[in-house]
Order: sequence, then C-alpha cells, then structure tokens
Amino acid sequence: MAERQTLHILTRAQIASANPYAAWEDPDGLAAINPRKMAALFANPSLGGDGDPMQIIGTLGNRVVGRIDLVPCQIVVRGVPTRVFYGSDLFVPEQFRGSLMGVMLILKAQGVHETVGASGPSQIATAIYEKLKWFDIPLARFIMLRNSRPVVQRYYGDRVGLGLLAALANGALGVHRGLLALWNGPRLSGFRCSAAETLPAEAVALLDSPGRPVRGARSAAWIDWVLKHAFSDDPQRAHELFLVRDRQERLLGYFVLKTRFYPVATHRDFKNVLLGSLQDWRIFDEKILGLRDVVLLATRELVQRRVDAVEICLQDPARAGPLRPLGFVRVGSMHMLFKAGPKSPLAEAELQKPEAWDLRPADGESVFG
Repeated sequence: MAERQTLHILTRAQIASANPYAAWEDPDGLAAINPRKMAALFANPSLGGDGDPMQIIGTLGNRVVGRIDLVPCQIVVRGVPTRVFYGSDLFVPEQFRGSLMGVMLILKAQGVHETVGASGPSQIATAIYEKLKWFDIPLARFIMLRNSRPVVQRYYGDRVGLGLLAALANGALGVHRGLLALWNGPRLSGFRCSAAETLPAEAVALLDSPGRPVRGARSAAWIDWVLKHAFSDDPQRAHELFLVRDRQERLLGYFVLKTRFYPVATHRDFKNVLLGSLQDWRIFDEKILGLRDVVLLATRELVQRRVDAVEICLQDPARAGPLRPLGFVRVGSMHMLFKAGPKSPLAEAELQKPEAWDLRPADGESVFG
C-alpha cells in the first residue's frame, strides 16, 4: 500500500511552541525555520494573531518531504490596506518531486487566505504558478557589471591568464564608468543623498500619495522591519536606507539598497558574486527627482560598496530612460505572482493587469532573500 501524502498547516502559535515538528520524521532537516528567519517572521508588522498560518508542511507517510513558509505583507488596493500571504522557501527534495508535492503545497497555500502571492520565485516555480492561473506582474531585470571576473571565469575557466583577461575587461568597464560620471555628475550634483537608520516623520507623511490602484503598503514600521532583519546568516548582506534631498534640504524621496553575496548567481552559474540591488523607493516630488535620478544615485552608492554587479528591477523601465547607455543589460524578469479568491479585493479583472499595479522588488518577502 502506497504511503499517504498529507499537508499540514502550522499556525503562529504552533510555530512558537517548543517542538512543532515532533510528530514527523525529518531526516533531511526540511521543516525547521532557521533562527534568523524565525526572528524576522515574528517581528513582521503585518503578522496577525496566534491563528495566522505561518507554514505548510508536506509529509509522505510520517516523513517530511516538502515545505512552504507563509509571510503576510500588505498592499494598498484603491486606498484600502489589504493583506497578502506570500509563499516563501518552497522546497521539495528532488527524489520526491515526481509526487507533485510542490503543486500540492501551492494549491494548499491558495486556501489559507483570500489573497496570496509569490515574490521572485525560481524559473521552475514561476512556471508552476502560471499553470495554476496565478496572474503575473513582471519586473524587467537589468544588470550592470562592475567586476568581470565571475563572467570571464564562467566561460574561460580557471586557466592561466584568467586574471589578465579579467583585468583587461575591468579596464574597459572602468573607462565606461568614468565617462558616465562625467556625463551624469552635473545632474546628480543637485541632490544630497544620506544614509538613515529609520524613515523620518516628514517622509511618513508623504507615503500615501495618489497613484495606481494597487501598490505596496509603506510605513516606518515596514522600513524598520526590512532594515533590521534577514532570512539567513550572511555577513556580507546589508539593507540600507537613503534619503534624497535637494540643496535646500527639502526631502524629495528615499530608496533602499540590498547587498548580498551569492556563491552561485543566476542560471548561468556565475560564481562568487557580490550583488547590489535597488529594492525600494518613493519619489515625493517628481518635478525635481525622477526615476532615472534614483537609479543613478542608487548605482553610485552601490559602486562605492565595491559590488561585482548592480541589479535594477523595474515594472516600467521606460520611466527611467534608456538604461543601456548607463551600462545596464536586460537579463530576464523578476516575477510577482498573485492569486485572488472570490472575496479578495483583487478579484476584479481590471486589477489583474500590470497597468493597474505599481510594484517594487521589495513588495514581497524576497526582499529578505
């Protein structure tokens, strides 16, 4: 007789208990949430009461063979804050993937709340979500290379001369950067960009400016959560907040940067990459500060952190002007996917189209990934 597959929803109260996984065998160590992520989940300003779902465990007989964590966040739908439960760390070991446990976990997640989402899932997971009729809000991904060594190593290998080839390529990149600095320097000289530990009250008062029908919710508590927490231990990981002012010290906007070290980056297997990315921003005076300015200011800050590459994901890249002359190359998309139940504020067909949304890479749990 074949062993039975079962899905188990664990609530906030159960996850907080002494040993929530005691009833199952877990030889692969799949179920337990690492301490760093656990602290972040319980500090989440969108977390509800003890009955909030926090994890779904899949078992085959008495063995854990899959998991997906659930992270509530907020979006604003026509001015009304709305919770979305994002799936996080969806994983099924390779030997169990033929059982369709991954699909079962996603289907189970659809039932935990009227609105659910997936933030930046893998290519394989994205294909599954799309087959299950989740609607997709793609963000175009652009990469600007700062250090050519990971790319040269990928295609040339560790042969003699690797260092010389990388140095020559970096020299060409350096010339391009110098020309860009001369070109953009006069424009950026009108802004003052400063690091901050929290969002000031003057910025909080400007967060609810009108825009598209659906957008990510922002608050000082949300910014603090992003800045102070992570889902894994990485000494090179950092989240940083920057305020942008003009010469008269008027607040024009803010942006949030993330740096993270990847032993292996992208499906092209680039090795040992320190990636810097623009995760979030708000512009409070579009007559003075544009999206292109934010991209340039963010890039300048990331360059000073000696990242190997800069990543920018934009729902509307045209608003930032042509990015290729700045050194950015289009590399696929980051996908934000959603499933709306009949009672969800997003059930309306018009709200399931990209033009109704204004999203950032940080709109979802992948900002911690």
